[in-house]
This record gives sequence, C-alpha cells and structure tokens, in this order.
Amino acid sequence: MPGSVKPEITEKDLREQEELVKRLGRGLSYQLKSTARKPEVANENNFRSVSSYVRRDGHITFSNTRQAAGALSSLGIKVTFRFDSTRDESDPMRSKPGSFSLLNGCPSRNVRIGVWPKLEIHSIKSDVRRKARIALRKGIWHEIMETALIAIDMKVFNNPEGHRSMTGGDTFADRYVGQFARPGKTLHDYDFYPWPGDSVSDNQWRVVPKANMYCNILNEPTREIKLEYNTGERSFQATVYDYKFHRVCTLNGPAGEGTIKWGANVEPGMYWIDVRLGSQTSRYQVKIILPKPILWEMELREESKTNPYRNYFKIRPASGSQWPIGKGFGFSLYYHQSVKDRLGRHQLGYVNAGAGKTATLELKLASGNDRPITPDKSYTVWAYVQDPYLDDLLVDDHGGARAGVYIRWAGHYMAKK
Repeated sequence: MPGSVKPEITEKDLREQEELVKRLGRGLSYQLKSTARKPEVANENNFRSVSSYVRRDGHITFSNTRQAAGALSSLGIKVTFRFDSTRDESDPMRSKPGSFSLLNGCPSRNVRIGVWPKLEIHSIKSDVRRKARIALRKGIWHEIMETALIAIDMKVFNNPEGHRSMTGGDTFADRYVGQFARPGKTLHDYDFYPWPGDSVSDNQWRVVPKANMYCNILNEPTREIKLEYNTGERSFQATVYDYKFHRVCTLNGPAGEGTIKWGANVEPGMYWIDVRLGSQTSRYQVKIILPKPILWEMELREESKTNPYRNYFKIRPASGSQWPIGKGFGFSLYYHQSVKDRLGRHQLGYVNAGAGKTATLELKLASGNDRPITPDKSYTVWAYVQDPYLDDLLVDDHGGARAGVYIRWAGHYMAKK
C-alpha cells in the first residue's frame, strides 16, 4: 500500500545486506608495512590457506568482498553481525559507517560486529533511508575488510604493523579501509547503490490522476505549504511524513475544489506528502524553510580545578533563536586542529538538542574519553543535523549566520595565553 513504510531494520534485512555486500562489494589491496618489524610469514599452514590472496612479502589483494570473507573463514574466523543498542540514539556518529567492531586484539574464532538496531533502510525514496542503506553496506564492507587485514597481519605474519587493540577503532586497517572509502578515493556511494532489491515497488510509483482531478503543491522551500486540489465527488485526503517517513499528520478537505495550507507551525525541514486522488496516490517532497537563522552562545564551564574531566561547554540559543526539534540537531566537540576529521576519530563528545527548543545544552566528554577539557587547549564545536534539507543548509564557514542558514562551524574556544 502506498505510504506504508517498514520502520526499522530486521534480522532478515541484516542477513540479506550482509550477503549482498559479500557478493557485490568491491575488492581491496594492501601492503603490510614494517611499522614494528619486517613482514615475515610466521605460520606456514595459515599462509597456505590464504595464499590465493597473500604474497610472502605481505602484499594482500582481494578482488571482491567474498574473498576477504573467505580468507577469514580459511583462518578459522567467523564474523557475526548482530544488533547492539549500546550506542546512544543521539550519537551523530552511530551510523557512520553503520556498524562498529566489538573486537579487541587479535581476531579469534568468533568476531562480533555490532549494528545499531534502529537503522531505517526501507522506503529508499527518502534520502535519509537510502543513505542509511548505503551506510550499512559500507559498514559491513569496512568491518569485513578491516578484520581480514588484521587477521592476516597477526595470524599469518609476525604482526609487522604492531597491532595491539581495536579499542576506539584506531587501527592500521581501520585507517586504511576508511581512507579507501572516502570521496575522491577508489570507492564511492554508487559502488553500494543501487543493488538488486533496491527498486522497492511501493516507493517508486508516481501516477497521473484523472483529468478532472489534480493537486498542485509548490515544490520550493517555503514557510507554509499550499495545496490546491480538485477531487471530484470524493473528499480530499493527504498524509504528511517527516524526513524519516514517520507519520506527522493527516490533512482532510471537502470534495471538489479546495485549498489547504499546512506547515506554518511545524519544524523546518524536509517532508513528504502522500495525496489520495480517487483510487490513486501521488507523493510530493516539500521543504519548510527556516523562519530565522539559528544563533547560539557558548562558554567553557570549569566545574573542578582538580578534575578537568568534569569541565564542559555550555551552549544556549541566542535571544530570539530556537533549536530545531526532531531533526537530529546537536553539537559535537573536537580539538581545534582535528575538526576536519569528519569520521569523528578525534571526537571528544556530543550533545543532542533533544526536545527543548530553548534548552541550555551541556557539551561534555563522552564516557571513556581520556582527554579532559582544559582552558589551555583550543576546541571547535561542530553543528550537525540529520534532516537532509537542513543538512544542505549547513555551510563550512567561520563567518556569522545569515537568514535561513545554519553555520556548521559553530564556534571556537581558543586556548588562554
């Protein structure tokens, strides 16, 4: 039925996506480096089991993802993808790359890869859900490749890379595989989409209504949506969804010609409107613009002179400004020199705006972070938002906000001299 959307990923979806990645995922090549010692084969039996992909000098070549998975299987390692909800829903990095390894140290018989259980990959007509599907596939591909490289380094060779732990994800394999998949490198989004099964029948329709029926909707960013319609003898009905295809409301009107206005009191962002015209349905994408620019004020709060781990940044909306609610809007914290690392490897913490339009936010260190916030260091606060229309408005600019635009570089705290 048009408009019905599966809300979240299932175990069956996860298995299907894993098999697709193994079957269609791209290959990768890597040369083990003499970081700790010169590469030498340490286990001849293991080397023979993967010799189709590995040379004695430490050069590894996988023509596709299934070969990497096959190398792991040959080394007696089973990689299992499973749902893991330990990551906070508001974490802006939770779906980048869509999964996270629970491995610590050398891969053994079983390696668990966590996947956030609320990834929404259905209804790929939505940019957000299509990107989530791509992110999931990239994550599966990333973890298989990363685990394979580490396993060969440690179980076939003499650990020339000096690998010890995957804590924090900062391994030689993670860095290489991550760079390999970045824009401008060898791998792109179009390597992961579209794949078989991506043409979802209930989201690809677009019908032409009968001649005596119509619905006109302005497809430009506006502060209020105006729907002009003629439904003949039937009453008018439309359903509004947000950027994640969660139902927002239903719009109803009398039969015949009419006009409905909607959007004046909703949050800015992208919406979808399904309009019923007789027995047919059409889908429209609409955008509610920002009524005002989003401005904020920020200050460092030193809660303890003896325990800098309790320090945090206080962020509040400036006078007349409000946080967008329900759009995944928030701030993340970085050291000033590492702010451009968008994978979040140096992310110190984050805070989501939540449900308070004028709430004062406390940007604190993430749990387990061993880098305290101190006034003698420089930091950058980075704004993020999940709604694709609002995200398009984020600009990499150090200047002041202008009407209708968020500033992604939210602000800097410079070290005290």
